[in-house]
This record gives sequence, C-alpha cells and structure tokens, in this order.
Amino acid sequence: MYELPTIPLTPIDLVNRRAAATGSVQYAMATGNADYNGHYVTVSFKPYAVSGPKWNAEYHWGERVVLARGSMERCLEAAHRYYNEGHRGASVSVGISQEAPETEAEQIKLLEKYGFKPVEKREKPAYWTGKHEAVSDSLHWSKHFADMVTFALAYEGSIEDWAATRNEWLDARRKKN
Repeated sequence: MYELPTIPLTPIDLVNRRAAATGSVQYAMATGNADYNGHYVTVSFKPYAVSGPKWNAEYHWGERVVLARGSMERCLEAAHRYYNEGHRGASVSVGISQEAPETEAEQIKLLEKYGFKPVEKREKPAYWTGKHEAVSDSLHWSKHFADMVTFALAYEGSIEDWAATRNEWLDARRKKN
C-alpha cells in the first residue's frame, strides 16, 4: 500500500465534519467545499469494470465521487491534484495491482513520481493528540446518546416515563464522570 498522509485536522474540524455528515442535506451541500472536509481518496484498478479494465480515483461523500478513470498515471495525477488543494483530513491510498497493464515496477515508479510513500498499515496520524481522541469519543457517544433518547421516547408509555428513563441514564453518566 502507498499513500499520501492525512492533512492535519483540528478537534474543531472533527466537530464540523460530523455536523456536515449527520445534518441536513442542505447543510452537507453547503459544506461540500469546506476546507476541513478532506476525503479519503482511493486509487485502485478495476479489472471487471463494465466498460473495460481501468484505474479509478474516487472517494465517497453521500455518493461515489470519481475524480478520474483510465490510466494509472491519469488517476494518480487527479488524486494528487485533489490532495494538493489542501483540504484538512484529505489522504490518498493506492494499492499495487497484479492485474493492471502496468508492471509492478512501473506502478512503483509512477507512485514515487507523485510523492507516494509505502506503508505497512494505516495508523493514526502523527498530529493526532489526546484532545483529538477525546473529541472523537465525545462525538461517538453523543451520537449513541441521541439514539438512546430517541428510542426511549418512542418506546416509553408517556412523556413522564421517558423523562424518568432519560434522567436515570444521565444520573448514572454523571456519577461515572
């Protein structure tokens, strides 16, 4: 695997990204070009594509977004161009393909041309701090808390029963903290 490393994010960027991803469609559209909204781009060879074997550079943002199709070089150039726009959180990952028309040596030469570095496995970026981890955990738990409250409201017999269930849950959380 080869990659261009993740462009550093701040903890506030994490909050903004979650809001964009889980908010309204209008809000997601409004943040589509935000500079904290970098995507994980993959460049991969598709040997069984309907229109014939080819390389693809793509990411997902509500749907599949294809940056380029065709030769490996064309796709690497498109992914590199996207990465160089500097959107925080952007990264690019490419796997060597045994089925591609380019030899492994040719693929590695192209990857090096565009500045890709070999990696054994994806790890948390070097800039990731305890604050990033805390914000990420908080966002994770707030999502599940909201779901729990919604289900409790839907399944409790009355608003009063729901409020009692919610308060019990909150009291237990406060005691832990």
